[in-house]
Amino acid sequence: MNSYRDYRVRLRLRSPLGTPMQADILFGHLAWEVARREGPEGVSAFLEPFLAGEPPFVLSDAFPEGLLPRPMLPTGRIPGDAESREAYARIKQVAKAPFLSVPDFLEVVTDPSRAPEPVPSPWRTVKTPRASIDRGTWTTTPGGRFFETESLALAAGEAATGDGSRGLDVYLRAREGWEERALTLLRWVAKTGFGRDRSVGLGEFVVEGLEPLGDLFTGVAGADGFVSLSSWVPAAGDPVEGRWRARVKRGFLGEAAGGGNPFKRPLVQLEPGSAMRTGSPPRPCYGRMVRHIAPGMPEAAQYGFALAVPCRWR
Repeated sequence: MNSYRDYRVRLRLRSPLGTPMQADILFGHLAWEVARREGPEGVSAFLEPFLAGEPPFVLSDAFPEGLLPRPMLPTGRIPGDAESREAYARIKQVAKAPFLSVPDFLEVVTDPSRAPEPVPSPWRTVKTPRASIDRGTWTTTPGGRFFETESLALAAGEAATGDGSRGLDVYLRAREGWEERALTLLRWVAKTGFGRDRSVGLGEFVVEGLEPLGDLFTGVAGADGFVSLSSWVPAAGDPVEGRWRARVKRGFLGEAAGGGNPFKRPLVQLEPGSAMRTGSPPRPCYGRMVRHIAPGMPEAAQYGFALAVPCRWR
């Protein structure tokens, strides 16, 4: 794996998330922590290998403990092939499943014809009532209003601890020595919180530890494609044959960016589970950093690398 090694970082949520913990947003938090603690020269040195297309580590999105995204590999079956209504419903259910258990994921990347039992998403939307204040009367009337904000929480289940909290798994592929650097940065982020409304308690988590994975993701014989565990942006020269789901992200700069225009340009990302055919054993990562993403901060760049799990295309 070109000196890369794989790890699993277990996070324990202590509050709902105001922002989904996607790879690019998580990386942005790490970079801001470097900027706060090491200054402009420190963050420039940190970003340099990523901008050069040689990332010393790549991150996955955060997934509910013990789950991975369903690979969007061609199965050779479509609902019209079903022999009965029950079989049709089964094919449709599997096609829409957002997650698989880790053992089932590993079976599918080895043999895409497998159709394991899908796992319902444990994510739940939490609505919190809020009120805006009329600055003239210092009450919610006449110009104030009531409204709701939404956040994400994990439903308690078998993976939950005694206090009802549940873990998140972030996968890390790192060159030697960089796994500890990434772990330290994650612990720095844990001290300040993650995402929207962290000032009022959202996005609170703790880092439980780093687990080496050995060849868990690299032992696929005859691999001729990959499945991404990250939200990512393909680079010129990356494979173009594949199956994916895209999203348009309209992000904004972190509060540490200061005044000016806080908004980023719209960005098209491919979601985790996207599968690409390479025709030969895949590289450890694909994708790129996206430059010129923020008119108000020309030096800003968006993380867009994919942690690539080798797979057999058919």
